[in-house]
Amino acid sequence: MRRHGVNALAVAAAWVSCLPGDTRPPPARVDVTARATQATRDGFVTSDGWTLTFERVAMGIGDVDIDGEDCTDYGRADYQWLIDFELAAEEKVGTVYGLGTCTLKFQVRVPSLTRTVNGAGATDALFSRMRELDSDFWEIQSRSAVIVAGRASRDDVTKTFDWALRRGHEYYRCPRADGSGNLDVLRLEEPVRINRRVEIRAEELFRLTPSDDAPFVFDPYADADCNDDGVITVNELATVKIEDIEGAGGSDPGRPNGGIGGVGGFTVCSVSDTSVDYDTLGDRVYRDLLPRIARLADGEACLPDVAYEDDD
Repeated sequence: MRRHGVNALAVAAAWVSCLPGDTRPPPARVDVTARATQATRDGFVTSDGWTLTFERVAMGIGDVDIDGEDCTDYGRADYQWLIDFELAAEEKVGTVYGLGTCTLKFQVRVPSLTRTVNGAGATDALFSRMRELDSDFWEIQSRSAVIVAGRASRDDVTKTFDWALRRGHEYYRCPRADGSGNLDVLRLEEPVRINRRVEIRAEELFRLTPSDDAPFVFDPYADADCNDDGVITVNELATVKIEDIEGAGGSDPGRPNGGIGGVGGFTVCSVSDTSVDYDTLGDRVYRDLLPRIARLADGEACLPDVAYEDDD
């Protein structure tokens, strides 16, 4: 197992070994794991008849933490795993200890240069790719938090995609499916041991709208292949107007200053990043659907914050 920078697991465990000398009461334990959904692992058929399969669903995941006014935090899991969930089973994300009423948080983010451990399916080449600085219509000179690659086929047509998505999120505010509160709010009393499993849901990138009731579609994504080369790039998603897709919504495109003009600029099939002043399919993916790629099992979609990468 390759560790980038310091031995993150040893550091994370070091404070636990000091607990016998700690004068505070013994803490409760929270274990966080992650596993891809069946649709992410095995593929699925969209409502418009495309068979979609994923070949890579890779991300930095970790930085598990608990906090709150009535929470005594005994230490955070200050590291991330780099995991390709197409090649993973149920994987450990982190363990934290504490007492009181605590809010559990975790991040899907750019792998840290010094605090990342290669997990299932990860390679040094994947780590290097995710650490590369690049720009798209939505993020300027940023690294990749998530890489999703796959293909969709219908009849005799096949489209492929390999997207580096350059925006991470810190997850909390995760409602229970039955409406009885939030799964991330924990009552920790020694010797309680609580398990929370994160679901990785790459299929959410293909919802018509950001709702669990919305169908999965691929026609708009196929339409984004404006040069008809069979490969759908991230920037090509900016060529499809949301107003042309049923269920359009949202008024904030989520692009820096409406585009990244002046930083090289992009023109895709005559669509320029400096001239796009309407909501696009790419805006929906980045702003509305990417945050839905992870949630706590048995819950609804979380309401995460954007997690900006560290300076390392």
